[in-house]
Amino acid sequence: MVTAVEIPTQYKSLYKDLIGLGKSREEAKEIIERLQRQEEDYQESPEEDEGREITKRGISLRIQYSKSDILVLIPNWDSLPLETKEEYLWSLGINTKKGHFYEEDRIHTTIKGKKIFGTVIYGQERLDKEWIRKLDKNGRSVASDEAKSYVRMKTDSGYREDIRNLSRR
Repeated sequence: MVTAVEIPTQYKSLYKDLIGLGKSREEAKEIIERLQRQEEDYQESPEEDEGREITKRGISLRIQYSKSDILVLIPNWDSLPLETKEEYLWSLGINTKKGHFYEEDRIHTTIKGKKIFGTVIYGQERLDKEWIRKLDKNGRSVASDEAKSYVRMKTDSGYREDIRNLSRR
């Protein structure tokens, strides 16, 4: 029988959440062991992208989607070839041309606000003009404020100077 005592301190809250979501103690322990192995892998595999060190765990300008939300849009997701998945993720704002996308099992919130344990698909957000200018059906920008600010910092010297001045205060 698995007890909470066997769970490392940093995972006790997650363990309780998993039990609260209906997982058995054994399932919760297995999930935590899987996450521990993933974290070890992430810490051992740094990658370079345009001079910034990026790891699978700490992607700058990270964008993510619940796999359950993607399956609503693309029911045959799991059977698609990698190239097709990358095209879909590109259209959703994940930079699959200069980087990679990753899948990770964890507790997260779906687009409908439901808290679940499942797969999250994530990667670095696109920074190209097409993405930065893209609008949704309501006329709102789909790019994150961070991505828009990052691009503006690289292209607008006045904005860059304003930010520098603010940081000196």
